[in-house]
Amino acid sequence: APRGDAAFLEDFSKCRAGDPWPRFTNSCEGKPEMIRVVEDPSAVGGKCVEFTQSLHAWRPHVYRSLSRTEGRPRISFRIKLEKGASTYFEVRDGQYHAEIPGPYVALVGGGKLRGRGGALMDLPADVWIKVGLEFEVGEEVSDHTYSIRVKLPEDEKPRVFGGIPISPRFSSVGWVGFMSDVHEGTKFRIDDFRFGP
Repeated sequence: APRGDAAFLEDFSKCRAGDPWPRFTNSCEGKPEMIRVVEDPSAVGGKCVEFTQSLHAWRPHVYRSLSRTEGRPRISFRIKLEKGASTYFEVRDGQYHAEIPGPYVALVGGGKLRGRGGALMDLPADVWIKVGLEFEVGEEVSDHTYSIRVKLPEDEKPRVFGGIPISPRFSSVGWVGFMSDVHEGTKFRIDDFRFGP
């Protein structure tokens, strides 16, 4: 059985419009409107969280401290990016060390989806995209890679990119977060965030 935090789902359906992302730390330069829940009929529960990008190198961003020391975590979310909007999602180890490369995916609306090591595919703008990451944690792990699954609206099955290398020192989940990139004024939306066993 997995050791650490239990699985959870956030689809924002119980939030009010204007709320921050619940149970995550929202870092938004003192401007709460940069990360807020909005009504969206195309979201799973009728609401999602919207990010408005600034000129700061990584804010606005959200993160949550977790603890998972064994098992094969699966993380997934839906994302919709305006053209030029740019963000990346990262998993950090139990010590929160950014310099220990964990699973990572970067996304640009109308641009590229990237994993550690480079571009993997083109991305459309203004449509919901489902993204998933799967990897293994624990002191005895021998497979120091992760996989990314991407499902565009027209795809019958997810596209799978496996064998993406991560540091052999990455052995546990301590932190997950979305960081903004520098594209002032552009927006992206996130929905249906899942952290599973």
